[in-house]
Amino acid sequence: MWRQTLTRSPPPYSRSTPHPFISLLAVTKGKRILPRAIRHLSAEQTLTLLTLLVATFDTLDVVVDAPLLDQLDTATSAEGRARRVAVEAKTEALLNSIVAPVMAVVGQAQLRMVTGMLGLLMDRNDLVRVVRSKPGLAFLTILLSRAESLKQATPAPEPAELEQWHRTFTHLFGVLQQQQLVALFPSTRLAAALPFGIAQYQSLDALRPEADFDDEPVWRFLAAVAVCADPDQQQVLVTGVRDKVIEGVRAARQGAKAKGAQAVAPEKAAFKIVRLPVSHSLALFRAGD
Repeated sequence: MWRQTLTRSPPPYSRSTPHPFISLLAVTKGKRILPRAIRHLSAEQTLTLLTLLVATFDTLDVVVDAPLLDQLDTATSAEGRARRVAVEAKTEALLNSIVAPVMAVVGQAQLRMVTGMLGLLMDRNDLVRVVRSKPGLAFLTILLSRAESLKQATPAPEPAELEQWHRTFTHLFGVLQQQQLVALFPSTRLAAALPFGIAQYQSLDALRPEADFDDEPVWRFLAAVAVCADPDQQQVLVTGVRDKVIEGVRAARQGAKAKGAQAVAPEKAAFKIVRLPVSHSLALFRAGD
């Protein structure tokens, strides 16, 4: 059933942009009704719905509008600030609506179905746009975590399924490698968008206190990527985020020593370090610091 549903051509959606299903999810009530509706669907109907979501993922309003979350309140009008707050609310509503149903479906899936979903996501969507959104990061992290769990399961998946997963993951890693990995972090994009550079301000924490928490989904995603990666890919990953790791460690140390308004609370300083995902690389970073 899994293979047949994923290989079947999805309903034509090029005639209607966005797809009616995506339009339903564009309103808060539509987002909230999704998990309730899924409880009344069969396993095949639920998979069909999830396949449609994957095939049209980059047309979700919270994915299309995700760049608004990289804007500072000080750099936008009152209307712009209100729109960013609205996007934040819609993003949280969608995450609260789809994460549990997606985990329930993917948690029962075999490796061939996980591979098919990841392949469909990359084939039908702008992956860079997807991965720069919180829903996209959450969905990819769930898929990668499930795949790694299945690879370690007993009995192990068939060699052909493992090979197909390896090819699909390698494609994903290649797309990520083509762009700067640090650009996945909202805090990096925010700093790059400042008109006079971060040096003209007290600190990024002063401009956006929640910047570290905005980065957290990226660290979780990269941790899932690192677990799935082979040694060569892990080295590329370590190299790609090295500056971000050092930046976090340095900011934690400087913040802990600072006084007054620029001081960083001990728990936040610890968070800057504890969040770092690639555990085997930390010794390398500390040795080179």
